[in-house]
Amino acid sequence: YYFIEMTDIHVQQGMDEINQRFKDTLDYIRTFNPKPAFVVMSGDLTEYGVLQDLEIFKDYLYGNKGQFYLDSALTVPVYLVPGNHEHFEVSYPYAWDQIIGYPDENGKNCYKVDIGNTSLLAIDTGATVLTPWDWIPPWDYDNAWQAPEVDGLYNEVIPWLSNSLNANYNNIIFMHAPAINYYSCWDDGCIKNNKDAFLSLCATNHVGLILDGHLHYSAAYEYKDG
Repeated sequence: YYFIEMTDIHVQQGMDEINQRFKDTLDYIRTFNPKPAFVVMSGDLTEYGVLQDLEIFKDYLYGNKGQFYLDSALTVPVYLVPGNHEHFEVSYPYAWDQIIGYPDENGKNCYKVDIGNTSLLAIDTGATVLTPWDWIPPWDYDNAWQAPEVDGLYNEVIPWLSNSLNANYNNIIFMHAPAINYYSCWDDGCIKNNKDAFLSLCATNHVGLILDGHLHYSAAYEYKDG
């Protein structure tokens, strides 16, 4: 089987061109034969994470709160995780819980799905972290020369992840912000909290693939502990 990752969609009320591009992409994927086994969307699904934007986003999919699908026959599940833009909503995770409502296994919007011999683990990497040189306002990040860092993994995520990884399965993690960024010596856009603990767990517990977004460009890295 195969699956598809989408990220940094940034659906927004009134942004017809962006929203239409998302719809057109979904419609194109729906023509694939064979169909993907599932689709993951790794954060920044909307621009501001508010109820109105999330309502627009979910109307492009099938299914309901708690489980969405790519197709009307409900055969291709779509798995979602929030990005830092979902955290822009001042009462987060209220809007996310009201509209998306995916399982939350540790109180931090993380969950695990077993698909055949694959374990798919979703992790919320938190909100934007502003450093002294991050003078670019949140609504103008696309014009910044570097991506903002994010909180990273909450302390509760590390034991949950340790208990959830299964050596007998193909472990795939999807989250919004990356743990490494070899493109920049400053680790632009990477998670801050529990980064080393996360990478160590991945290296020693048969994690074959980590999918993320946030940086708005394509890159693939191989990590070897030590």
